[in-house]
Amino acid sequence: MAEQGKLRALIAGGSRDYILALKKDLERTGFFEKCTVAYSGNEALEKNETYHPDLIVTDIILRGLDGLGLLEKIQCSGSGRKCKIIVCTLACSDFIIRKAFEYGADFFLIKPFAYQTFRDTLVELLGLVSKKQCTSFGNIDAMIVEVIQRIGLPPGSKGYHYAKWAIKQLLGNPSLANHMTTKLYPAIAEQYNSTAGRVERNIRHAIEVAWNKGDLEYIEQLFGYTIDENKGKPTNTAFLVTIANFIQLRLYRIN
Repeated sequence: MAEQGKLRALIAGGSRDYILALKKDLERTGFFEKCTVAYSGNEALEKNETYHPDLIVTDIILRGLDGLGLLEKIQCSGSGRKCKIIVCTLACSDFIIRKAFEYGADFFLIKPFAYQTFRDTLVELLGLVSKKQCTSFGNIDAMIVEVIQRIGLPPGSKGYHYAKWAIKQLLGNPSLANHMTTKLYPAIAEQYNSTAGRVERNIRHAIEVAWNKGDLEYIEQLFGYTIDENKGKPTNTAFLVTIANFIQLRLYRIN
């Protein structure tokens, strides 16, 4: 990894305005000497081979070769091992999140997101400041409770407890986002003497209650678009991963 101030970034997306805004955000951090943009998956693939970036920021929705196809080809080429990859997108189905991590993504941000969230993600991924890992599980538990209660998950529900346990597991092992139905839900079911299907349904119900009765301003801050009735609520995976990412960033700011 290049030293701070001499990093190179590649930004891929379908919208010119979005890409240029993201390029400006990267340049504002002062971490990068060069930010290259691409407006299609094939162009991004070519520029990755030419510029060998330290960071790739890509949308899933790209012209020609889509974001997942781009990540898969980068992974197969081996060049992805030398850089960090952030996926920033509105497309956040369980399948897309799982595949993005399988193809080498390091972080998944659901649009829209605040500049500070984006900057903190860069700091964490690229090791741009010295940091200590937080080992106080009490602090982590308190943060999870604070966030999910403020969102509005009903504290007396099974979904609340399942979500809390799931988020803590994701903080310790982010790769579980790739195996929600095969590993995480069964682990929760074993912990609480339930079944994987009931775990999934109870978390879904808790999310629905929160979106109907919770703190909409806070929900919008964390999830942005997801309070739009036309676009629906986040999937279980998107919900849990977003909160885990949010808490992880808070831990690094504290330490």
